[in-house]
Amino acid sequence: MDGPLLTSLLTLPTIEELLLQNNALVGNIDFPAPSATPNLHVLDLSHNQLDGSFPDGFGSLTALQVFDIAGNDFCGPLPMSIGQVSSLTSLDISQNHFSGPLPKNLPDGLQSFDASLNDLSGVVPENLRKFPLSSFYPVNSGLQFPNPSPGSGQASHKTRKAGRLKPSSRRASSRRPHPHITENDVHRQAPSYPSGFSNRKGTDGVVVSAEDLMTS
Repeated sequence: MDGPLLTSLLTLPTIEELLLQNNALVGNIDFPAPSATPNLHVLDLSHNQLDGSFPDGFGSLTALQVFDIAGNDFCGPLPMSIGQVSSLTSLDISQNHFSGPLPKNLPDGLQSFDASLNDLSGVVPENLRKFPLSSFYPVNSGLQFPNPSPGSGQASHKTRKAGRLKPSSRRASSRRPHPHITENDVHRQAPSYPSGFSNRKGTDGVVVSAEDLMTS
């Protein structure tokens, strides 16, 4: 699946999980103004070709628990608006080009975190020091982790540094062309739960993957 991300998917109230990892999505992410309260719990856009700054409007996804944008080409500072999503339990921003400090207001409820392979600097906020050094290194040469505990693997980031891959080097060299999906297609399809869309846990929330969009 290639081309720009159909951003209206991010705020459709019927979608709970959007799994579009390992594709060839390009461009930046502009969140549209939601017409209803978004119900998105899981957003996986990892290992694509997305770029630009950290997505504006991220704070509108108030139900989001898992956010993964690893292995893209995002750059620039991380905004304080990330902390507005208090429900977030897993955040992976690794293998991008983010710079500057880590926000100090990331949720205390984070259970999984990875910011390695970026260009971050400053001091790791106190509430993130519960994570291992592998969550911050390799690279991030200007990032300081105060008083790491013995055996926490501080030296491991030096041995891993040579293994850094740019996002483009992890992508497949060839992809099959896929049909173009329009916004009208998505709005027609989502309420009727077409075959291939999975409805989990007996709720009305829909789990959408790239395969669903390409076969619907």
